[in-house]
Amino acid sequence: MLQKLLFSLLFISSSLIVAESIDCSSTNFCLISIAKSGTHLIDKCLSKLTNKERVYISQLSDLEVLNQRDNIFIGTHFFHREVLKQVLFSIKPKKTLINIRDPRAVIVSAAFFYEDFIYLDPTSPHYWSRLYKFNSLPIEERVKVYLRKALAGEHIPIFIYDIKNVAATIRALDQKNQEYALIRFENLVGERGGGTQADQLEAIQKISSFLELPSMDQDQIIKIRSELFGDSFTFRKGNVKGWEKYFDNEAKKMCKQLIGKEIIELGYEKDSNW
Repeated sequence: MLQKLLFSLLFISSSLIVAESIDCSSTNFCLISIAKSGTHLIDKCLSKLTNKERVYISQLSDLEVLNQRDNIFIGTHFFHREVLKQVLFSIKPKKTLINIRDPRAVIVSAAFFYEDFIYLDPTSPHYWSRLYKFNSLPIEERVKVYLRKALAGEHIPIFIYDIKNVAATIRALDQKNQEYALIRFENLVGERGGGTQADQLEAIQKISSFLELPSMDQDQIIKIRSELFGDSFTFRKGNVKGWEKYFDNEAKKMCKQLIGKEIIELGYEKDSNW
């Protein structure tokens, strides 16, 4: 029952709270990302392209910063449901960037980064809570704990909720005729993270064009790309295919049951034969 409730996408269909007192003139775009999808990478790219600083919004009261600061843009995750409703359909930024990553890599990244089991908690003002300490549990086992708990509907990891809601958010933006661009971590990370230089340059150019920024020459783009990789307390390796090492057959089976459809929808597999 809990799982159905959490995945019912009430943040799209329910009534919206309009923040009439908030002036959004200081920012004309926002960034929504899957938790542990390499948010810092695109955040750094956006800051270098626009000279604006991302302000992470986790609760409605945080939106007051829009009245207090210039040269900022909003960043949030999908599991901050009320914030997401407010930002997309009340404040209405001119453009929205959606940052995604291979869901399997997201799970591994979370297993490495969080010392506790992090799950969605509708009773929390931040919409997430910690369940228990992982302690010395190996990464492979952490991955399976996340998958097992989510499949049982006991506790939904925040990043699983995010993965489940990407497609629904895109459909909602389409319905509202709001402009958005889908940016893949794998394209932006570059060759140092297992991607390619060509894809990285193209991704930077895509972001710049989408935001209608002044055109840059090749040297400017190359300079930006050279400064993106690493340098964050949340950064570990940033490797495109690193997840494969931590998924045994049991984990793969559970992952296909839980988010197999989303992995295909997001374009990371053509079918379930992986």
